[in-house]
Amino acid sequence: MEDSTYKGVYLYSPDAVNPGCGQVKLEIYSSKGGEATVKTFDEKTVQHVWADFDAFRRAQAVGTQAASAAKP
Repeated sequence: MEDSTYKGVYLYSPDAVNPGCGQVKLEIYSSKGGEATVKTFDEKTVQHVWADFDAFRRAQAVGTQAASAAKP
């Protein structure tokens, strides 16, 4: 076989990519070796990702508040 495909799942918190984190890069490595393919997110993309995960951040905050209120 000359080509192969692998997939992986990486989980990050909803606030991992945020406007204050500086430069964000996505690095994709081939199983064949060599240099990584690097995608640097511009500020507009980081803002878009931040906005996309707003509902998750709000839900997480509500869940955290509810858990804190339930503690004796």
